[in-house]
Amino acid sequence: MTEQMNRVYYEPDSGSLFLDRNGIRERVILLRRGFWDGFLPEIASILGDGGISLVMRKLVERVGLSDVLTEKATFRTLIDCFDRRILPLSREDSSLPESVTWGPHDREVVVFGDTIWILQDVFTIQQLKVVLSELLDDNGANAIMRSVSRKGGLSIWDTALKNYGWTNLDTLIASQDKNVFQYTFSIAGWSITRSCFRPISSDDYVLLVKCANTFESEGVVSDKPVCTILTNYMEGFLEGVLSRLSEREKSVVCREVKCRAQGDDYCAFVLASKDKRDGILDWDFIMHEYEVLDSTLTVPVAA
Repeated sequence: MTEQMNRVYYEPDSGSLFLDRNGIRERVILLRRGFWDGFLPEIASILGDGGISLVMRKLVERVGLSDVLTEKATFRTLIDCFDRRILPLSREDSSLPESVTWGPHDREVVVFGDTIWILQDVFTIQQLKVVLSELLDDNGANAIMRSVSRKGGLSIWDTALKNYGWTNLDTLIASQDKNVFQYTFSIAGWSITRSCFRPISSDDYVLLVKCANTFESEGVVSDKPVCTILTNYMEGFLEGVLSRLSEREKSVVCREVKCRAQGDDYCAFVLASKDKRDGILDWDFIMHEYEVLDSTLTVPVAA
């Protein structure tokens, strides 16, 4: 009997990647290689040496892959879950964005000609967040997601400057919407997205990001925002870039102010920057600036 081969296809109108498993469609995304490595020390620091095994065992139960388990579940179990839910994959029958190419291994693609991103299924990502919340409560789970995602964003400022051609704040502001949010978010399958800046001082800004269909909110119902990976990834990313392009080291805070999981029509994120040596941000003022931006930025539509 011939083994059923899965295929991945890209829908540019929705900024989404889907896995087709014999006619069954499931959403997948791209994340940078090494993103999940940051969870090892974070989980161990809270749950101890056996924390990784405990988290992985519960995750396997959640995604229905009990045969992935070994006697001692390790971080490799998470990778095995992604493999089992996506592979075997037919690259020949798959369709990817024109600007990316297949990488050397099964779930890898190459973005910007040299950066490796990995195909991950959204369901496993969402279930990992659920497991962490069950074991640590929402605050503990969000603390881990914040730390790992923010570090991921901070780590790529130098790559961003090279890939997007940013040399100063003017070039950042002029092209970030087209390059980061309309382009990268879409080809990674994260969402159809638009954004705009508003200056609040000579080199500090409020940034509004509107996302039609974030992967974290896909099919989720909640009484609070759920896009913790995107929130903190964007926060770290913008902080790293602004600190490099500004004369002073910057701090950035991001808040998700609308979320599909709460019943909103789209997800919206407000990011605000300040000098690290300054006090805390005045969020009453920031939200006033957000309202001004909100009235000028249209909501992207995922067809």
